[in-house]
Amino acid sequence: MSQEKQTPGKILFVDDEDVMRRLITRMAQRAGVENLEVYEDAESTVARLAETEDVAAGVISDGLNGGWKHVVSAAQEAGIPVVVLSGDYLKEEVEAAGATYVMKPANMDVVKAIFAQFQSAATS
Repeated sequence: MSQEKQTPGKILFVDDEDVMRRLITRMAQRAGVENLEVYEDAESTVARLAETEDVAAGVISDGLNGGWKHVVSAAQEAGIPVVVLSGDYLKEEVEAAGATYVMKPANMDVVKAIFAQFQSAATS
C-alpha cells in the first residue's frame, strides 16, 4: 500500500517593503521552506486568500499602514492562522483582533519557528 505524502499549503507573506520581502524569502530558503508566496500589498493577499479554501497554511503580514486588518480578517474568515510582524505600537491592537503578534525585526529562529508551526498544522 503506497502512502501519499501530504504537502503543506502555501505560506503567504505580505510586506510593502521590498527589502523585507527579500529578507523573508532568503530566510525561508535557508529554513528549507519551498511553499512561500510573497505579496506587496493587502489587496493582492486578500484576493489570494479568497481563491480557494486550501490555499494557505498560514499568513505572515507586515503592519501595511493599517492594511494588516484586512489581511487578518480574510485569513480568519478562511480559518487560516495569521502572524503580524510589526513594531511594538501595534501589539495590543493585533492581539485584540485575535492574531499572533511578533515584534519586527524578527530573527531567523523566530521566522523558522513560524514557518514550522504553519507547516506542522497544515500536514497534521
